[in-house]
Amino acid sequence: MEYLKRHYGEKLPDLDTAHIMQRMKDIMIDCHMAAMANLDPRKRLGYKLEIIGFDFLLDEDFRVWLIEVNTCPFMGPVLR
Repeated sequence: MEYLKRHYGEKLPDLDTAHIMQRMKDIMIDCHMAAMANLDPRKRLGYKLEIIGFDFLLDEDFRVWLIEVNTCPFMGPVLR
């Protein structure tokens, strides 16, 4: 959101970054609800928590699109 504000804030002062973030949250909730029947912690002995990564894309109209959902996403430093 900081990137959007920094690069588009002056050009698009009415850009609603809160709406973009809320849309991402809604999509994540929908994905969780869709997969809930397949989530059974008893099937994975020793694992009580799983980290899920969501990849999103914003199109030219700032619509949010889900690209993919990853289990065990890479959480290391980003190489530049």
